[in-house]
Amino acid sequence: MDGFEEIKGLARRAATLNLIEPTLPPGASDAEIAGFEIRTGLTIPPAFREWLKFTNGPVIGAGGVYGIRTAHSITNIEPHYDWHPEWREKGWIPIAGDGCGDDYVIATQECNSQGHPVFFIDNHIDPLEPAYIVASNVLSFLRFYLRADLGERGWPFDRAKVLAEDPAITEPTTADRPWEAD
Repeated sequence: MDGFEEIKGLARRAATLNLIEPTLPPGASDAEIAGFEIRTGLTIPPAFREWLKFTNGPVIGAGGVYGIRTAHSITNIEPHYDWHPEWREKGWIPIAGDGCGDDYVIATQECNSQGHPVFFIDNHIDPLEPAYIVASNVLSFLRFYLRADLGERGWPFDRAKVLAEDPAITEPTTADRPWEAD
């Protein structure tokens, strides 16, 4: 099973935990994705594009995985730019919430050997600086995030576990690793 097929399976399992909406919403169309890119001036990384075409804004995980013009305002990407317009300037695409008012963002202007890193933004401390990196790429993030929703422990602070599954997280970036952050 390739990485994306595993993530689809995790998403389907996570959706069954949602008693109100136990199925995943349909994916976004190419036109919807293109519209987002035109409105924001940001290019959606390929892995997140693939995810959005699979399901757009499901209410799964701690705070939902975000999407484009979704049925639930909690999972809609674009309002985040109203609250934090600097995120668009930084090339950040909000991808998910932690359920406590903080966000995970894809750094579209930063790339490593695995893709675009995903940062945790602690909106209560500084919404304009990453608190730390949580995954070296979108697929690793989705895998970690969905497994956590299904009860797996360790991410993002268990150094050995994270490095075993995402060794590229050690590549140079603008943010600390979770186990290095203050």
